[in-house]
Amino acid sequence: DLLLSTALSAVTLAAYVHTLCPGTPGGDAGELLQVALELGIAHPPGYPLWTMMAHGFSRLPLRNTTAAWRVNLSSAVYGALAAGTLSLGVGSWSGSPWAGVAAGGAFAFSPLVWEYSV
Repeated sequence: DLLLSTALSAVTLAAYVHTLCPGTPGGDAGELLQVALELGIAHPPGYPLWTMMAHGFSRLPLRNTTAAWRVNLSSAVYGALAAGTLSLGVGSWSGSPWAGVAAGGAFAFSPLVWEYSV
């Protein structure tokens, strides 16, 4: 059911935004943030689609936010959309929208997906 999947995405996004990293997390994040801001090329494989989409988020006119927060917001949005898409797919495949919500919720709030989304 589209309504349930959309609601799951909204709840997931709200949770992700509430726990979103305000700056640059460790690892490759600093390099990827710089690449997104300048539309540069990251180390192989380069992540061209992510770079262009994150650049769009970096240009959002949100007051009192940093570029790092806006790029991190892109990951939160992508994670929430992935959870909603999974929910819709599983609900359609199984014939039970609630099974889809359970699958999408388990995905969205699993520790690894949460870590990469915030």
